[in-house]
Amino acid sequence: KSTTRGGMKGGRDKTGVDLLFVRRLGGLLAVLHGTSLRPTLLLILLVSSTLFNIWIVSLTGTVISNFYGSIAGGDKDAFFDVLLLAAFVVVASAMMESTLKFLVELLSWAWRGELYGHIGNKYFAHSCFYKVLDVMDNPDQRVSQDVDNFCTTLSTLVGSVVNVPVTICYYAYLTGQEIAWYAPVGVTVFFFLGYVINKIIMTPVACLVFRQENLEGDFRFAHVRVRTSAEEIAIYRGNQVEKQCTGDLFRSLLHNQLLLACWHFLLNISSNFFTYLSTIINYSLVAMAVLFFPSQSYLDYMAENDPGSSGDAGSVSSAYIALSTFNLIMLAYGFSGLTNISEPLSNCAGYTARIAQLLEFLSEK
Repeated sequence: KSTTRGGMKGGRDKTGVDLLFVRRLGGLLAVLHGTSLRPTLLLILLVSSTLFNIWIVSLTGTVISNFYGSIAGGDKDAFFDVLLLAAFVVVASAMMESTLKFLVELLSWAWRGELYGHIGNKYFAHSCFYKVLDVMDNPDQRVSQDVDNFCTTLSTLVGSVVNVPVTICYYAYLTGQEIAWYAPVGVTVFFFLGYVINKIIMTPVACLVFRQENLEGDFRFAHVRVRTSAEEIAIYRGNQVEKQCTGDLFRSLLHNQLLLACWHFLLNISSNFFTYLSTIINYSLVAMAVLFFPSQSYLDYMAENDPGSSGDAGSVSSAYIALSTFNLIMLAYGFSGLTNISEPLSNCAGYTARIAQLLEFLSEK
């Protein structure tokens, strides 16, 4: 059996996050939502729950700001009012986080049922399960394990795809209003640089994930062959040959797994670096609005909330700093979510390519 590195004759093994990936993913999404309303309803429920959770989280900024203001001002009544609001936010946040995780698992479950049903109908029609063996590596793994991994990864990404852009737009507006125009611009430029670097690292990861799945399937198939042909191997004393074959496959698998771990290491370093550095960027932007170039928003806030203040940079409101810092942190969190989806997105690209290759072959038969 002759196959290319990508597992298909003709070299169709491109697995990067590109237009081909978008086209293939679109085709798979059409399959996932083609016959039943259940996945669509779960998807709508997940999206709406994600948006509601963003609103719940935004209340945290108000709670933190009011806590600072009530404690600094010595207002006991205001403190207890904030305490009640904080209790509501804590309970609602805990419930929504659990609900979102539950909906992600349900969506993965529904998608797996739809996708396997579609592939299974084609796979067992016209003896395709036999014909595919000559043109593709490990079709059984693609039908079973790859479908499961794809649905799990994609359902996890859905929440991030909805949460990230809404969070970015919402908190970019708030920081622009409460600090100055340079606050959202500075955070955007910072994380755009992080995205470019992560995108460079992402493409090799997707290719290595694709190859790792091929090698895992080959290694598993080698042991299945030993199990089913155990009697013949024992009679002809082929144990050393089988040991050599499985050993070579295992060494190739381990080598690729090590490369994948190294690239994941680089990807995680890049993502975490930009995530943690964002804290310094946030406080620097607040300091610009308060200490170095007092913004009009800051001066207006001081005039409204501290009438006795002269409005200069020395009279700093703890509540203003707390609220501005929280909104900047949430804006940075939105951008860090954009960079942190790079690893699951690259994994999803690998699974998408393998499943799409199988469906493209089955659709031709």
